Amino acid sequence: MATRKVLLLIGAGANRIGGVELFVREAAMQLKERGVDTIAAFQTEPAPIVRSLFDVEGLAVTSTPDLSHSTWSWNAGVRSLIKQYRPDIVHWHFLDAVSPYPWLSWWYGAKQVFFTNHSSYAEGYSPGHVPSWKRFTARLINWPLNAVFCVSDYSKDVIIASGKLDPSRVHRIYNAVSLPCLQGTVERARNFRRTYGIPDKAPVIVQVSWLIPEKGLEDLLAAARLVLNQYPDARFVIAGEGPDQAKLENLAAELGISSSVIWTGFLENPTQCGLFDAADITCQLSRWEEAFGYVIAEGMSFAKPVVATSVGGIPEVVAHEKTGLISPRRDPAAAAQNICRLLADPRLRHKFGQAGRQMVEEKFNVVDRVRELLRFYDIPAERKIEQVEAPKKVQNA
Repeated sequence: MATRKVLLLIGAGANRIGGVELFVREAAMQLKERGVDTIAAFQTEPAPIVRSLFDVEGLAVTSTPDLSHSTWSWNAGVRSLIKQYRPDIVHWHFLDAVSPYPWLSWWYGAKQVFFTNHSSYAEGYSPGHVPSWKRFTARLINWPLNAVFCVSDYSKDVIIASGKLDPSRVHRIYNAVSLPCLQGTVERARNFRRTYGIPDKAPVIVQVSWLIPEKGLEDLLAAARLVLNQYPDARFVIAGEGPDQAKLENLAAELGISSSVIWTGFLENPTQCGLFDAADITCQLSRWEEAFGYVIAEGMSFAKPVVATSVGGIPEVVAHEKTGLISPRRDPAAAAQNICRLLADPRLRHKFGQAGRQMVEEKFNVVDRVRELLRFYDIPAERKIEQVEAPKKVQNA
């Protein structure tokens, strides 16, 4: 009897160890426990450190640059993958909700087809019905879909409000992260501070994100200037890369805070390089409607309090006055007030951090969320599976 196969089509690169990569690894391990092999196809060739993460039994990894092309004539690579592997299940991520993949998968023999909606939406986006002809077309194109998964209730509400899919096939399964072992956190934090010249007792505020306007980094810098008036020794660590880096560095200079802002650039393994270990507070001051907020959950998994904005699905991840503090978007003064409140109260930071860690364990734990997902797959009943942590390779920028 041929081994059953699941094909994951992921319209993103795999150049760092983050939530998506850990999901793929965990899904492959749990599927293998059920006698199912996994093929993960990314937009680009995975980085060596990610290849090492994917070195688990039953997982084959490949790449095809035409994943994001939503026409029959421009996705020969995807057609070739489906024809080659003949998967029983096809599940795509970070791609358009309306695409040829449902029918393409069905045509080549897939018995089940799934889609996960990870999309964030424009600032101030208001969900609502689209014209009837668009709804009819979208439902026809997605007819072979068994289910659509949304990474937050916000995301689910948007999909349902559009009318493009039968609500009975739309389900919420939160994004998730691995639970790091907090032993060694002091040494990792010390090494991170030494690497970036951060004094041992300086408060550290971290934001991890792509450097684009939608992530609210201009607001973070404006808030930083206000915080530094009260805590001049504080350091704001911005981890990531993107097209706005030069603009943001110039803004920090104009605000007179360049010496207090640290740009780490791209980090291959932010959860193991000491970034979150060294943080006193993690921030995500997004302006657009975030679908979830992976890096928020990562920070909470390290028992760190969060300062974030009330946009999209973020209020589902950050419980205001329990795991962190939420302020309106584009309000640096409110964000600065929240940061200062946490810096002034170590006990509150600890309380919020512990509550955040517990929330990740209960709601955003990748082992449990993969188990929840696999209940939708037509596969044998699961056996007890123990969580296996990702390789602890330290990335020093």
